[in-house]
Amino acid sequence: MNVICWKIIRVKSGMFFFYFSLVLIPLKSYGLNETGQNFPSVTCPNKLPLPKGYVEWTDNPEKVISVEWMYGKHICESFPTCHHLGNEIESLSPQLMPVEIQPGVRLRFYPSRKINESIAFQYFKVDNNSFEICQTSGGKPLVGERTSEDVYIELKDMDYGSNYFLAEMTPELIYKCKYGLKLNVTVKKNDCQEPKMKDACWKRGRCVTHRTQKSYTCQCCPGWTGKYCEDKDACVSSPCLNDGKCLDHYGDPTGKKYNCSCKLGFTGENCESHVNNLCDKQPCLHNATCVGNRTYFECNCPPAFKGDHCEVDRNDCYSNPCINGLCIDKADAYQCYCMPGYSGRNCEINLQKCVSSPCQNGGHCSQIGSGYECFCPNGFTGEKCEIKVDLCKPSPCKNEEDCVDLGKEFKCICKNGWTGNLCEINVNECESYPCKNGGKCKDLEASFECLCFHGFSGELCEDFDVSTVGNEVSKGTFPSKINHLVIIAGTLGGAVLLAVIILSVCYFKTHGTSQIRAWKQRYFAYERHENSTSQVSENPRMKDMYNSRLSADAIYEATSINYSDNSLNTPLVKSLKAKRI
Repeated sequence: MNVICWKIIRVKSGMFFFYFSLVLIPLKSYGLNETGQNFPSVTCPNKLPLPKGYVEWTDNPEKVISVEWMYGKHICESFPTCHHLGNEIESLSPQLMPVEIQPGVRLRFYPSRKINESIAFQYFKVDNNSFEICQTSGGKPLVGERTSEDVYIELKDMDYGSNYFLAEMTPELIYKCKYGLKLNVTVKKNDCQEPKMKDACWKRGRCVTHRTQKSYTCQCCPGWTGKYCEDKDACVSSPCLNDGKCLDHYGDPTGKKYNCSCKLGFTGENCESHVNNLCDKQPCLHNATCVGNRTYFECNCPPAFKGDHCEVDRNDCYSNPCINGLCIDKADAYQCYCMPGYSGRNCEINLQKCVSSPCQNGGHCSQIGSGYECFCPNGFTGEKCEIKVDLCKPSPCKNEEDCVDLGKEFKCICKNGWTGNLCEINVNECESYPCKNGGKCKDLEASFECLCFHGFSGELCEDFDVSTVGNEVSKGTFPSKINHLVIIAGTLGGAVLLAVIILSVCYFKTHGTSQIRAWKQRYFAYERHENSTSQVSENPRMKDMYNSRLSADAIYEATSINYSDNSLNTPLVKSLKAKRI
């Protein structure tokens, strides 16, 4: 007879820890060991088959365990897929398959290299809350920046128990924590060996662990239970009927105390009795309606749940509907997050048709549904922009000599007198003021005309006709500009004359005094001369010497008298000097 005995403990976050002994061999007779406890008379096999999801402690673990960060088969999102617990009612947020390691083992993180693009992640170690909501604020980065290289996680970066990691990259890309790029790593110590005992599990079991456990524990051989397989198992005889589960009373020295957990519809100490109505046990969950009797019940589940007891959230992603993407289960629905290059409700549309660059001549390729469309540049048309269009037919130029097609653009060769991209701007030849002598310039198409004043002629009014100006003056029809020139010349002449008069006055004021003094000296000399003559006429001795008179053609200039010569024979008149004028 094979017996399975269970111990079930509900823990935080809805996880169940299962401790059980799996009996795979026939029961044998029992004796007593040195402590007085019952002990099997045969040795428990060392190679009992492990249940799914369990691993056994090893004294020589792998040195490095590699973890590939990518979507697809690496992602799980429920207790059955992540922890191999069967049909548990609670779902999980999408995440990488959990990893469990022994102390001393290193982890190697690396981004997937199975896609045709380079991916660079930045890895973070975070707390449980940040792990659930995909935030890096509750942790620290393991590398300084995003990298596509391998990253090794040492034991010093991890604690015993659960260690939470997540990866992020640029916000615009689809590779995100919320779609499953996070990992729960459990570092598990050995809790299989009692401090005073040399052998693990008292040699009555195997040291194993499950993904929901924080450490390695004992899987006891048939007939034994307890942390170290130290307690006699009262459930070894399978006292619970009708598929009831037996729960052993730990520490009972008699090894006979147990409780039965009965299946729905049964009751009693050993689950030996039927109930009157199966709905009395409230078998339906999530406010479902129960309809039944003594042997039958049915749960009418809310839309978001299913199962015999409405215990299962409808996992619409179970069939993997997203062909090239990640499926996120929702209430009675699902949503696909497609890999780059795919689109559609189930990511069935290949958007990579533009990868081959079907559009020619610089055309832009855009995915339209399951096909594509080319947006062509100027000068090209056609499904693939393969047809050349003559940009000069019809000519876009307005006043051109010629239009030149340059491929994706055109160029207008303008006529004289025109400019601009389309030769639409008339060049103003009058901007350089070509007309001379006050002539007015009139702009023409590709030319100009000078309107000359009377008296001027020529293409630029550069020629002056004097006779025309004279006739105009005599007729009193001299051009107004010439009249202005005459007025200006007269005004300037009067100003010059006035300046000469003013300068003359100033000159005489400055030099007139000395000139008048000279005139006075001449006059006084003349008076003295006259007086001397009269004296000579009275003096007989001098009369003969001075008989002559001044002629009308002569003038005498007074000079300074030399009084040092007192000779009587030196006449005073010698002091006068004759001067011709």
